Amino acid sequence: MFCRYCGKEVDEKATFCQHCGSQIGEPEVSTAEQTQQVENQQVALSQEQNQKIVYPMKWWKFLVYFLLFASAIFNVIGGIEQLTGSIYEEKPGDGMIELVYSAFPALKPIDVILGLLTIALGVFAIFVRQSLYKFKAIGPKLLLLLYAFSCLINVIYCISVFAIVPEIAKEMITDFVSTIVVSVIMIIVNNNYFNTRKELFIN
Repeated sequence: MFCRYCGKEVDEKATFCQHCGSQIGEPEVSTAEQTQQVENQQVALSQEQNQKIVYPMKWWKFLVYFLLFASAIFNVIGGIEQLTGSIYEEKPGDGMIELVYSAFPALKPIDVILGLLTIALGVFAIFVRQSLYKFKAIGPKLLLLLYAFSCLINVIYCISVFAIVPEIAKEMITDFVSTIVVSVIMIIVNNNYFNTRKELFIN
């Protein structure tokens, strides 16, 4: 073999020309160095594969810092109003509660039961909020359950009022339908949102 720089003959296994000092071959890499290089490449690849995708969490923040608190307050207040019958008052002390319950006595036990369920739903909203805040694995499922229960309570109340007092039900139909539609939309939206972030909720 000849050196490509000076043209003189050199040993075939030589890395450098013994005449001009130019590098004429690749330096030999020891087995240990080759093993280390392979390990370094594998570690780098593993770190790249294990790197977590950063998801935007604005909706999660909105849920745990505002919406679920607001839902709890709204449900507790609404449950109390239903429990006491004040949902039928246009203004406090107008006598509508007594008038409605005297005309439709079957309505009162329904209001009491659903009022208690609505208050319980408000308390449950706080429990759901804590589960999501702590990234509990069950948190997203509890959130869907919260909206499913809310939808179910409104459907039961709507059917009950229609059966007992169709006149009142006609006036409240818009509220019934809008509440049910919102619950269904929230179930769909939250299911899609948390399905893409389920690896975050592992506690």
